Amino acid sequence: AVVSTQSTGNLLHYESSLNCQNLIDTFSAAGLLQCVSRPTRITDHSTTLIDHVYFNQPENLISCNIATIDLSDHLATVTQVQLTQCNSVAHYPWRHIGHNNFPDNELSHRKFNTANDLKFQELVREIKWTPITEDMDTNTAYYNLLSPYTDAYNLAYPQSTSHTRRLHERKNPKPWILPWLEDACSRKNNMYHNLQLNPSPKHL
Repeated sequence: AVVSTQSTGNLLHYESSLNCQNLIDTFSAAGLLQCVSRPTRITDHSTTLIDHVYFNQPENLISCNIATIDLSDHLATVTQVQLTQCNSVAHYPWRHIGHNNFPDNELSHRKFNTANDLKFQELVREIKWTPITEDMDTNTAYYNLLSPYTDAYNLAYPQSTSHTRRLHERKNPKPWILPWLEDACSRKNNMYHNLQLNPSPKHL
């Protein structure tokens, strides 16, 4: 989980601020590590770190940086994490059911390669950034920044979905035909087949 917050606690004063220490302790107790280490709001007379990013998997944290984009009086935080596929049965025991209505059968992915990278760079270069720099409203400027960037990303790296069939899955699986029942039916059919081929007490 990634939690991004704006707080009144200036973490640059962590050593001397009891409130900041309590804040970090609270998130730490929940297994969340604060990732931002540089000021996120800079004025003529002060620098503060009041925009925080908390992450509960520090081993998968790639970077946490500050983007100097003049959209508001706060600098943007940019956090990059490594996405890993968890063991779905261990994390979500009910997913072992595995019929078509459940996520284990549907795998979504994006293809990242040199050709798509070049396409994405070309699409970003074609974006008209003038509405962002001219509009002084923060929310509108943020939308004008995010919307074309997201469109370019989805065009360059379209999302594809594939279905993974189970070993004994039927052509039209029913929700009540669970995987273990499919396996049992397959064993029964094999035993019946062997009995027909070789009628003997062994196959009764």
